[in-house]
Amino acid sequence: MTPVRSLSRLVVPAAVFLVVSCSGSPEPQHVPATQSTTPTRSTVPAVATVDADGALLEGIRLGEFVVLPGDVDPTLTHLPWDTTAIGPLPKHAPGGPDFDAAFPGVATQHNMLAGFKTYGGAPQGVARLSLRIVVMRFLDAETAVRAADELAEVATTTTGISDDDVYQAAPLADEPEVRYSITKREKSVGVRAFAPYHEYVIYTGVDAVTEVDAERTTKRAIELQRPLLDSFVATEPAKYAELPIDPEGVYGLALGTGYRRAREGTYGPRAASLMMYDQPRMLALFGDVGMTAAGVAGTTVYRTRDNAAAQQLAMVLSEFVVRHHNYDAQLLAPAATPPDSPNTQCWSTLAGIRSWYCLVTEGRYVGEIWEGSKTEAHDLAIQQARALLTAR
Repeated sequence: MTPVRSLSRLVVPAAVFLVVSCSGSPEPQHVPATQSTTPTRSTVPAVATVDADGALLEGIRLGEFVVLPGDVDPTLTHLPWDTTAIGPLPKHAPGGPDFDAAFPGVATQHNMLAGFKTYGGAPQGVARLSLRIVVMRFLDAETAVRAADELAEVATTTTGISDDDVYQAAPLADEPEVRYSITKREKSVGVRAFAPYHEYVIYTGVDAVTEVDAERTTKRAIELQRPLLDSFVATEPAKYAELPIDPEGVYGLALGTGYRRAREGTYGPRAASLMMYDQPRMLALFGDVGMTAAGVAGTTVYRTRDNAAAQQLAMVLSEFVVRHHNYDAQLLAPAATPPDSPNTQCWSTLAGIRSWYCLVTEGRYVGEIWEGSKTEAHDLAIQQARALLTAR
């Protein structure tokens, strides 16, 4: 039986879930190993504070049915520094940074039920391209259409990345239902598109070098997203409050609290991969190692098939992070590990709030830690190893 995490804060990265800085001293509390009750919202007081109606938990479920930016374009292997661009949608801020600033309150006014957002960007040295995807669920198709119309209208009356961005409505070839707008810059273009689909609105925000690239990326993202939503079995809103916070027993193993409490919870493999570098490769790896659930708080805990699978996952995680993560052009390099911790590896850069990265492997579990100092990273790694030793 896995220990249950007692939330005094709550319900994503870590993992490159990512680039989260965890501050404070985590104080995990555990129930006796003989207890078999999975914690639910009713037994975790903080859930009522952070996720009063269960919409965030439903958003995490929806994340299993969101398209991978890396499937839209294989160059989209990188993540944003602002980790609030990825995860379930809080109703008061239903997008990423640019989406929040441009469309305050629109989704809330139309009673958005749940949603999920993700992002992918091309690395330095590759032609500029980035893709933000936001999926929002509303009460019915009619409401989704009204929300898409209003969002599209707001898109043409607000600026984007800079105050010089002015978006103008334009048709999107072969997609008459998509509300499409574009801004042209000196060396790039930006696109905002809203596609109503049944009771959903699919938002795609694209930055590209050419209009052709922007249009191709937008159409491909929407094309891939629609069938995924057809497979999603949504929870009735009246039953959101019954959704369990830790259905797989892995969230209770994660320590501390994340950068945004609303991102904490239990994630399936696709939703977990949406918050990681090189998403398609990571999702394939999750399948190879039998990773079916990840618990995300201040640390992230991945449960795999067995010890060998956990070792494989840790090896590839470190490879991806070392290859892609940098701070002021400083890449992660092997660094000191905590004393007497043979199952822990660490890497670091010279500075930054995410300057220390550690992986802890115990049995079939991998614990992932991002911290801003050696002391913080080592202390949390030691605590994480102890928590994983009690897990099955």
